[in-house]
Amino acid sequence: MKLQQAIVLNQERKVEIECRPIPLPGPNAILCRTLRSLISTGTELGKIRGEFYWTNLPGLLGYSNVAVVEAVGAEIKDFRPQQRIYSQAPHANFFLIEAPETSRWVPCVLPAAIGDDDATFITHCAVAWYGIRKARLQAGAPVIVIGDGLVGWLVAQLAMQCGCSEIFIAGLHDFRLTKANGTGVVTINSSRQNLTAFVNEVTAGKGFPTVINTAGVASSLLDAISVCGVKGKVIQLGTIAENVTLPMWDVERKEIEIIPAFQPLDSREEQLLARKQMIELVSAGKLAVAKLITHYFNFQHALAAYEKLLREKDSTLGVLFTYE
Repeated sequence: MKLQQAIVLNQERKVEIECRPIPLPGPNAILCRTLRSLISTGTELGKIRGEFYWTNLPGLLGYSNVAVVEAVGAEIKDFRPQQRIYSQAPHANFFLIEAPETSRWVPCVLPAAIGDDDATFITHCAVAWYGIRKARLQAGAPVIVIGDGLVGWLVAQLAMQCGCSEIFIAGLHDFRLTKANGTGVVTINSSRQNLTAFVNEVTAGKGFPTVINTAGVASSLLDAISVCGVKGKVIQLGTIAENVTLPMWDVERKEIEIIPAFQPLDSREEQLLARKQMIELVSAGKLAVAKLITHYFNFQHALAAYEKLLREKDSTLGVLFTYE
């Protein structure tokens, strides 16, 4: 008998696969079978390491899922069996979406033009787009992104779509920074080179009008403030789960605007619109997500996948679970 298998973080913050009977959809639910799901490295590793104090344990991991609709309830109108869908469902071989037309998992039917692997990036694309929207980027303006993870790279690509004149990424991992090869994005490894000195050189001491911080550590926000120009803005897109002491003299003397960007607060209507827009961009090849994939793991080997991410951050980026 087939079972529903889901990747769970247990009370001891250990990754395990939980098994139970496959649920049947009620009249206003759909049953889905997962094809691919993408690990959200920052969020999921943060939960495993205990950095996010609001994490409920035990809890499901994952929220970037591509699946096939297996069965639909009698009241469902917008979905039908055999459709491929994207949603924010967790890492599980089968799952239910209750009331999909209003679900915060924001399921969307996928066009044939987008592959399974690429479609797993839609959540991260939408998060990056939320930061871009908060920044109100202007064509012809420069921007620097702090953080070389998936969201950082997607922010950089979306900044290109907005027509930014120069795009910089500051990160800590050589392997990840090589993803800029041939893209026109300028990179700096700030673990070896002084970031403030570098920015003073490339901006003639003016700093950047917009800094988008996708990293989730306190020091990254301090870096963002240091490279921001007078009357500039810092978009805090990465989740920092610790208290931060700000250099208020720098903030005040440059009149820096610090703008939090916590994408889950976006309305469901805006989230749905953003995901449909990102599906169009990825389908059209305007967002190069496939180049961000570095590893595949069968979801039965979840523990090995998370151990690799925890141990080898400099050689990993996009890690997908397969479900064959």
